[in-house]
Amino acid sequence: DGIVCASRDLGDYHCNSDFVCNLEIVKQNIFDGMDQIDSVTFRKGYFPDSFLEKSLKFCFVYSDTATYFGAKHTFKIFSDIIVSGGKIIFYFDDNCIGVKRAVEEFFGDPNFTVCCIGNFYIFTKR
Repeated sequence: DGIVCASRDLGDYHCNSDFVCNLEIVKQNIFDGMDQIDSVTFRKGYFPDSFLEKSLKFCFVYSDTATYFGAKHTFKIFSDIIVSGGKIIFYFDDNCIGVKRAVEEFFGDPNFTVCCIGNFYIFTKR
């Protein structure tokens, strides 16, 4: 359904409804040329409302949300359910000031170390 909760005031470059795409096209792009992996689950909807796995533990999370709201909620949700040594990786580019702003709000979290490599912020849980 594309981007939601975009805000120019928070530094978001993209607008609501950018990147609208059919779920079947997403699956095709991900699995192009290979068999579908049974352990992959697709959830159509708006994050974080569509995220139902809050009781699970994760060791790796990659976030490419393109908005302040998406990055902020990714960290808020996954910081509690990522295992020790697990990584939350955020992608940003020069246009996604909102993502960078949200991620930088979590730099002082004592439960994580953080490093920046190119256009990626990598948070590792202690």
